[in-house]
Amino acid sequence: GVLTLVPPVSTWEPVDEDPGTVFREVMGRIGKGRGERRLSFPREIVFLNGAPGAGKGQQTPFILGVRGLSSKPIVMSDLMDDPKLQGYKDRGDMIPTEVVVEALFRELLNPLNSNGVVVDGFPRTETQVEILKLLYDKMVELRKTNASANGYYPKPRFFIAILYVSERVSIQRQIKRGKEALRHNARVRDSGYGDIVPVRPTDLDEALVAKRYHTFRQHKNTLFKLRDHFPFTVIDAEDSIENVQQKIASQFMYQSSQELRQETFDMIQKIPLAYRIREDARPELVERLDGYQREHTALLQAAVDEVRLNFLPVIIRAAFAGEAVVRADHAGLWEDPLFVQICLDVLAERGFQCRYDTKTLVMPLRVHPRTHEVESEVKVTHVFFIRFPEASLTRTHLKKSPFD
Repeated sequence: GVLTLVPPVSTWEPVDEDPGTVFREVMGRIGKGRGERRLSFPREIVFLNGAPGAGKGQQTPFILGVRGLSSKPIVMSDLMDDPKLQGYKDRGDMIPTEVVVEALFRELLNPLNSNGVVVDGFPRTETQVEILKLLYDKMVELRKTNASANGYYPKPRFFIAILYVSERVSIQRQIKRGKEALRHNARVRDSGYGDIVPVRPTDLDEALVAKRYHTFRQHKNTLFKLRDHFPFTVIDAEDSIENVQQKIASQFMYQSSQELRQETFDMIQKIPLAYRIREDARPELVERLDGYQREHTALLQAAVDEVRLNFLPVIIRAAFAGEAVVRADHAGLWEDPLFVQICLDVLAERGFQCRYDTKTLVMPLRVHPRTHEVESEVKVTHVFFIRFPEASLTRTHLKKSPFD
């Protein structure tokens, strides 16, 4: 008989591209045919990844059952087997990120997946991780801008799950799977009964098996960047199938308990997530500084001079401490709140972390002899608490310390 080999799928893992550009182009093409008001993604998406031999195929039906989902899983390797993509594979080219993402998004928009779906094998690259965050933000935006159709735009729920086994167990399971497939096919050929099952080349060669695990390890490190954004769980899959399923059920039950009700979500989602503020901070800083240069040129120059002449000497003296405090009396330019803001932005652009406060001191001057009223003077001081990477001394350039 003929040994049926399934070539390892790797050509769909493309070189990273700009995530914002890819996302906009894909959404533009999809929206052109549907209209943005028809972009109804699933209310729940479980993004499942795992080490080779971790049992994703075995556990996917169980995960669907735990989540109460009836849709078929979206398996990325199957999507990339589309005959339309064969040209890329024939040429040995990587399938572009936007092609991978568009294929996934169109499948997510299938009405059969509206209640929820498991996606097997996405994301894998840095770009795909960022696109996943952009997709979530887009789903939130669609819900916010179509408040009258919130049933059509449910609160998005993303779960990230990784089935983990060690490299040793992964290799053992894959080689065992390959041997069992060969024995099964031999019995089918001898008896004439049954179906020949595909045999993966990676299940027959330990070097290829180890290479697959190394690839998984790289994907896992990329996925970990989503831990601060979505419910995220790593499940030890080295135990028996039943025990692993118990862990899966427990983890998903726990993650669901951390989810807000839709009504609560709608009330608080107007406040941006912390990571978005962090990501937007630099572009907004650049825009503000350029605006100062166009509209408040003299004030920007004065702020630069203030930082250079009065802040830097204090900072330099504190170079080995990594933090400094600068004070300025509330007089002259310091009476202008915009001048204070420009100074803060100039410091931020130069890489200094700065916390700003004002201190008010009321100083009694005299007591009125007849009314006994106290006449006071109010003094306001601007205080800047500045942090920066401290300088380090190379011990080899110093004499031995008596304390060593």
